[in-house]
Amino acid sequence: MTVEIMEKSFFKYIIPAIVSTMLGGLYIVVDGFFIGNSMGDIGLTAINLIYPVGTLIMAAAVMLGMGGSVIMSIYLGEGNIEGFNKAKNNTFISLILASIILTALLFLLKNKLIVLLGAEGEVFHHADAYITTIILGGGFQIISFGSMPIIRNLGKTIHAMSFMGLGLVTNIILDYLFLIVFKLEMFGAALATITAQAIVALISVYYLFIRKKNRTKIKLSDFNLSMTKRAMQIGLSPFGMVMAPSLIVIFNNWQCIKYGGYLGTTAYSVINYIYGSIIYLFEGVAEGCQPMISYFKGACKNDLMKKVLKKGLLFNFILGLILIIIVFILRNKLGILFGASIETNDIISVGLPIISIAFILQPIVRLGTAYFYSSGESIYSSILTYIDPFVVSPICIMILPLFFNLNGIWIAVPSSQFILILLFIIIFYATNKRNNNAVNKIAYQNE
Repeated sequence: MTVEIMEKSFFKYIIPAIVSTMLGGLYIVVDGFFIGNSMGDIGLTAINLIYPVGTLIMAAAVMLGMGGSVIMSIYLGEGNIEGFNKAKNNTFISLILASIILTALLFLLKNKLIVLLGAEGEVFHHADAYITTIILGGGFQIISFGSMPIIRNLGKTIHAMSFMGLGLVTNIILDYLFLIVFKLEMFGAALATITAQAIVALISVYYLFIRKKNRTKIKLSDFNLSMTKRAMQIGLSPFGMVMAPSLIVIFNNWQCIKYGGYLGTTAYSVINYIYGSIIYLFEGVAEGCQPMISYFKGACKNDLMKKVLKKGLLFNFILGLILIIIVFILRNKLGILFGASIETNDIISVGLPIISIAFILQPIVRLGTAYFYSSGESIYSSILTYIDPFVVSPICIMILPLFFNLNGIWIAVPSSQFILILLFIIIFYATNKRNNNAVNKIAYQNE
């Protein structure tokens, strides 16, 4: 691949990545839809409270898959095919090891985690039935989600999109059978998700390593700990970008229980399904830009890196405006669609339009974070990623309800993103000035 070809590949990477990440994010939304319509408010509450544990599994996969893929793309931009293949094999081995470790650890801690997240009584029972199945089948999720960045970095964006699409369709069919037909409740929803992810994982492994064109013999001795550490360092930001919303969900659930009881928590669960699935669209833009930014970084084309960033920001802004309009038009109907009660739907119709303001704010932060980790500036991407769930959002979530009660929780989302945008602008211009000074210094020395 040449620089000229990559420069013309913006939509080739962006559109399939958007669809692929959105399909991956819709797994939990599909479960919520069928759980809400078969079990009502109590099912929605249970799955929302336990949501962060399932997201942790996905985030670990994205961390290793995306981190390894950045290394792969940088090698590719340098023309180092041997390094590219080593990074590919090492990433897959890392995903296998993570599957074993994370499954064992989460299974041992699951009861304590369920209680910590706020589930009690019957809600605890339903949450336990769901997350136990998800944890035991977590290895399939790690392989499937971790393989998607690898496939995209091979230039096979349509294949990645198709694999995730197949998994989602399978999940929808099985959710209908297990919940609506066979009445398996939370266990059925989790079993549908794991089965669908297992299919995606097996297809991905076949595509990457078994089929004749890519047949690869992978041995444990191929594992390179230093490369995995480097991938994890780069992947800390993608990990945080996936996990941060779940950490914020925990704070929001606590505040919703305090200011709105379980009714407020149920309303937030539906809002979170809708908001979370839409945010995956912007995550797709970030992931779609990553191979191009990393490639141009390896090819020392800083001007083209910035061009990709500008295109992504404009695309996100237009998409965000369209989504805000759609949410405002449908605000009174979305809660009913998820099987929520009339009282819960009334809360949703107020909270969702407020939160949707973030659709033109959060994408800036997400793409800016992706720009930094894709170009190897992992320290800045980590700052943007982790200051949100550990500092900015908790402060907004804790303070604003004191003045606006339950509505303060909804206002906290766009407020926190506005603060993060200011931080991104400061970091971006500071690093840009530093890089320009370095280039000028080299040019001066060569004269």
